[in-house]
Amino acid sequence: MTNHCKSQITNGRGDTEDPEVSRRDFFQRTVRGAVVVGASAMTMSGPVQAQYGGGPYVWKSIAAYRDSPNGPQFCARCVHFRPPAACQIVEPPISPSGWCRYFYPQPVVRYRRRAAVGPGY
Repeated sequence: MTNHCKSQITNGRGDTEDPEVSRRDFFQRTVRGAVVVGASAMTMSGPVQAQYGGGPYVWKSIAAYRDSPNGPQFCARCVHFRPPAACQIVEPPISPSGWCRYFYPQPVVRYRRRAAVGPGY
C-alpha cells in the first residue's frame, strides 16, 4: 500500500498549501509586507514624528515642554511651530511663547538692498 498524499499545510481559510515555498514567492511576500508596513508608518504623521517618537505626537513631559521661553528660544520662532497653537512634534495645545527640547530655529532670511537705479538705466 502506497501513500499518494503529499504532506500539506492548511492556511486559515481552509485551503491547503504546499509546504515548499520558492525563493521568488518568499521574496515577493517579504517585499509586499515591507511595503505595507512602510506605508502605514508614513501615514502616521510623517517623518518628523517618526524621528522624534514614532507616534503622532510626543508627550509634553518627554519633550520637556514649558509655557515660558528659554531665553531667545520660543515656539513661535521654531520650524515645527504651527500657528496659532500647535506643533509638528509636541502634543497640542502649546503656547507660542513656550519652549521644548526639540526647538530648532527658523532660518534667518537676509535681504540685500538693491542698488539705486539712476535715470540712465
